Amino acid sequence: MNKRSFFWATFLMLSGFSTGGFSREIEWQVNESVVRTIEDPKIIIERTASFNKSLKHKGHTGVIKDCSDIYDFPVGIAGGNHSFGSICTYKHDQTTEKVFVCNDIMMGHFAVLNKFTDTDQWKAKAIYENCYGG
Repeated sequence: MNKRSFFWATFLMLSGFSTGGFSREIEWQVNESVVRTIEDPKIIIERTASFNKSLKHKGHTGVIKDCSDIYDFPVGIAGGNHSFGSICTYKHDQTTEKVFVCNDIMMGHFAVLNKFTDTDQWKAKAIYENCYGG
């Protein structure tokens, strides 16, 4: 294998491993967790559907869509409960607005926040304070 082939093989392998559906990691010192942003379109669709399921379950009307940078906040051990949050478009009562939504898989926490700050640390804190499961 020549240098050029080796370079491309290495580049393709590393770029494939590094994307893996996640883009950024945010250290959350309060409980020593690592919050990751999800970029895999399939997982974003699944999480948005989960936000809508929580929305309906809690008696809200409307639909959540166009979520970006969904944050995955693990709770406890690997494979355990996870909490998620994102800034999304919320369409209800002939109104469309940007909101921060979060939920968790196990406990049923759910929140829609009309006021938010678009920073990683704020979003991690909002998930921790409103939707941290466990």
